[in-house]
Amino acid sequence: MRFVVAALVSIPFAACTPSSPTDAGPVGEGEGEGEGEGEGEGEGEGEGEGEGEGEGEGEGEGEGEGEGEGEDVFAVGSLSTTTVTLDRAATGLAVPLRVDRPTAPGTYPVVVYQHGFLLDVDWMSTMLSQVASHGVVVVAAQMYEANNLPFGKPTTIDEAADAASVLAFVGTDLEAALADVVIDGAPVLVGHSRGAKVLWRVLTDDVAAGRGLVLLDPVDGAPGTNDPAAVDGSLAFSGPSIVLGLGLSTEGRQACAPADDGHAHFAPALPGTIHVVADDGGHLDLLDDEQPGCFFVCTACTASSAPAAVRTMSAGLIVATVRAAEGDSAAIADAVTTSPVVLR
Repeated sequence: MRFVVAALVSIPFAACTPSSPTDAGPVGEGEGEGEGEGEGEGEGEGEGEGEGEGEGEGEGEGEGEGEGEGEDVFAVGSLSTTTVTLDRAATGLAVPLRVDRPTAPGTYPVVVYQHGFLLDVDWMSTMLSQVASHGVVVVAAQMYEANNLPFGKPTTIDEAADAASVLAFVGTDLEAALADVVIDGAPVLVGHSRGAKVLWRVLTDDVAAGRGLVLLDPVDGAPGTNDPAAVDGSLAFSGPSIVLGLGLSTEGRQACAPADDGHAHFAPALPGTIHVVADDGGHLDLLDDEQPGCFFVCTACTASSAPAAVRTMSAGLIVATVRAAEGDSAAIADAVTTSPVVLR
């Protein structure tokens, strides 16, 4: 997202208060059915997951492996989920982490999510918990306070340094922080809006930082000489990837993903990627229906008439990319053809 600062100075702002960790109770109705398919383990495991009592958890080694496989990527998955906050004191990082994870212990792939400009990861809770319900650990760092003020925020160069530290933590210390989760493989990286620019910088420095990549309506804005464009030639990334453009992002009084800096700017620089556009999607359709503390930021971009469908579609594309990274080479293409939102 890119804002014209001059248009903001007369608007009163209030600070955002991040929401507290929650258990995504509605997610995962019918959890436990089919868990551990293909291994003969886990029949009936996880009954009562998400109720805070842990009944049935820990039965057998590798519980949770294979959970969520074969499910419709656009539906809420079969697993209950829990949200954990890891603060700076717990991790030693410069930024706090929101972690959405399946409630049951187990071995799971991991997604690292990078938020867009002035956004709070707690405003993405519906989408992040939906991804987690498919048997994925989702780590989302809050890069700075989302207080509606576009002043004094770090550059994407600064954010990329913090993001690289988060990735190092995920690779070496996340399992210990979560205690009952084993991380399966390198992360799939997901960036929304300016978060895509941040991840592009990370991958430019270390192209092996992730094994899959999802760019959700990316923006490579260059607001000043201290934060130049990140895309400068092709990125030699070999993992599965998808670039999603949202058509309404170039419209309205504030183009939140200007055409020259948006998805059509990123996709040609990512050889082999799948590039799709949802013409009727809005830049902030990924956010929850309610965003406590988000004032002008959450109304600055042109919204679609069906943001929930765009949010569901985005979550499904993330899940499909995780499956592709795990070896299902057709997963992303299949998801594109079955998307609840028309993609071209």
